[in-house]
Amino acid sequence: MGFIPILVTLFGAIMLFCMVVNYHLKMKKNLILQLQSEVLEGMEKFELNGIINKTETVGGFKYFDENYLLIKKGINENQLPAFENEVREPYRKAKISAAHYNKLIKTKPYSFVATLLGHRPI
Repeated sequence: MGFIPILVTLFGAIMLFCMVVNYHLKMKKNLILQLQSEVLEGMEKFELNGIINKTETVGGFKYFDENYLLIKKGINENQLPAFENEVREPYRKAKISAAHYNKLIKTKPYSFVATLLGHRPI
């Protein structure tokens, strides 16, 4: 009878940890998706005669990597400051956030929660 409150408290702490980690991972993933949409909007502004590759891959950064390099090569020097603000900065933030997300779901206590709740690397 004396162990029941201890077990309930331990189970509650574990559930609270899982809920906090799940919430944090969801927020991180939503931030990455928001930054990717900002990059996509910026790329559409700089679309130069249809050089953007329209074969979009689901998940990951392959689509953004290819088109980022194509647009960067094709813009003029007078468009460079706008490119820096509208495409490069959100692109850099999205790549860094994705690296943090992937690193976080590989670390030990978080990897258990990530696999249990279905979080996958980006």
